[in-house]
Amino acid sequence: MAIFGTGKVGDGAFYDSINGDEMTAIVREMGFVPELSKDNQGDPVVWFQIEGLKCAIFFYEKAGDRYKSVQFFAGFADKIPLEKVNDWSQKKRYSRVYANDEGHARIEYDLPLAGGVRKEYIVEAIGRWRRLMLSFTGAL
Repeated sequence: MAIFGTGKVGDGAFYDSINGDEMTAIVREMGFVPELSKDNQGDPVVWFQIEGLKCAIFFYEKAGDRYKSVQFFAGFADKIPLEKVNDWSQKKRYSRVYANDEGHARIEYDLPLAGGVRKEYIVEAIGRWRRLMLSFTGAL
């Protein structure tokens, strides 16, 4: 059972699962301009930009109309050499970097909610995602 609030960032709300509307509200409260849509399976996707760079939050582990984990994602047209992928993977925590089949750079960061987290933790995770993504784009 999820217990959650509808207030501002820092309101102490607790999440062991989340839906698209709740995540969209948190992203908006942080000053971003999110857009909620659905993927090909009908699951929510929250799109937003970080300093002009488009990224997404995908939802996983569906439980009713809620989800027990999310994944932050950004893909780039830039090709990434294997050396940079390996360098990133050896030096960074939390995220993974890879090249897709065409060699284009990708970065992902998973956020499980199992056991429950406070809203502040989700806010910190979005901040961490911002730092990771900007660090990654600087390495391309």
